[in-house]
Amino acid sequence: MITEKFSGCHIKNASELLLQKYLKDREKNNFFGFNTFNREIPEKSIEKIFNDKYSAGYCVFDENRNMLAYILGSFIKDEDGERIGWIHYGGYALKEGENPEIMRYLYSLLGDHWISWAVFNHYVMIPENSEIYRDIFLRLSFSYQQVHGYIDLSEYENTLKNTDGKTEIRSATLSETEDVEFLSGNTMKYQTGRPVWIYDFPEIYQELREGYSELISKKDTEVLIAYKNNKPVGITGFWKEINDVNNFFIPENSVYLAVASTIESERKKGISSLLFYNMIESLKKQNYRFLTTNWRITNLLSSVHWPSKGFIPFMYRFHRNIDQRVIYTKINRE
Repeated sequence: MITEKFSGCHIKNASELLLQKYLKDREKNNFFGFNTFNREIPEKSIEKIFNDKYSAGYCVFDENRNMLAYILGSFIKDEDGERIGWIHYGGYALKEGENPEIMRYLYSLLGDHWISWAVFNHYVMIPENSEIYRDIFLRLSFSYQQVHGYIDLSEYENTLKNTDGKTEIRSATLSETEDVEFLSGNTMKYQTGRPVWIYDFPEIYQELREGYSELISKKDTEVLIAYKNNKPVGITGFWKEINDVNNFFIPENSVYLAVASTIESERKKGISSLLFYNMIESLKKQNYRFLTTNWRITNLLSSVHWPSKGFIPFMYRFHRNIDQRVIYTKINRE
């Protein structure tokens, strides 16, 4: 077995492995299968990852120079200066029938490289149907963090009716900016509470307010607000899903549910369902085929609510956090 650092000359061979992985996923995953097949996309996906200035990767060959597996990732630096390592769907593949330990070995090399660059948070995107890759990364101490799900709108029956006569649903315009900003803080409170336990610095709320209000005026977006007694009590919104070389498995005619929350005093009264079904009707009128969203698996509200609305998982985001004290161990060994 021959191990090499990933370089430009490996892209072609790696794209063949990724293509085989993708074709298999299309057979198993109905959502993947709806996308227009393009044989060139896997190679472009790998090229994009490789061309990132922080990319790094490794690959393994047999004695006849046949590539058996590769892994390729890059890291980003967030606004707080934290470095986050990403392995996208196009960033790894194992030749069918080969030993899964090869992929575990390749991650150990990439992970070691990332740690030397102070990258301690590692993420990998794994399709719902890929039992072999889920097992590989679970046995590398990764864990489930985020679920990505979809609804096929062509098969979705909308039966909910507004029976209380007190709730009004409006499509937000610039005149509702203040209400949208008010509802933005409510989202963060339940996204970071127990047992998710994510920090939420004060400045994050300001960024959320700005982000929510910008949705009103953006192209291919829509925001709906629920009012009771002329007071805003809930919100939902979507934008057109981005189909690029990192997300080439997303069908073209898809939208992403980006915003959804109800103020605490109005929960379990049908507000979120009313907003959701009104959004479904709007999407159908605009001839969209798929609605996608994602949620934290530790979020007790979201992980029950969205599957109950019919979302079917198609992708998982796995996460591993490395104890930063390991850097001192590495120094002592060298």
